[in-house]
Amino acid sequence: MTVVSLAVGAVGAVVAGVVFKLAQDSARTDAQTLSANPGVNCTANPLDPICPQIADKKDAYDRDRVLTVVFFGAGAALAAGALATAALLRNEHAAPLGGSRLVPVVSAGGASLVWTGHF
Repeated sequence: MTVVSLAVGAVGAVVAGVVFKLAQDSARTDAQTLSANPGVNCTANPLDPICPQIADKKDAYDRDRVLTVVFFGAGAALAAGALATAALLRNEHAAPLGGSRLVPVVSAGGASLVWTGHF
């Protein structure tokens, strides 16, 4: 159940990352469109009525860019956790493993391999 939960969380985070990436692109396009109007120069004339709209779009772009990175990173971490959990943790309902195996043993005096199992 843990693997499924991590995988669902990973998918959800990636979907959120895609949503914020689309919002980021939209905010950038809107800011560029507003800035392209003739005579708009917010550096020289910050009192232009369109400048607060451009600033809002820039703020939205910056916020959405950060959230995109956060959600894509969270999705990657959750996916890695799901894979690691699936690979490293045994299913508690599975039948016991039979046969033999080599187990590495590391101590202060050195390292060795121990052969264990059912013979």
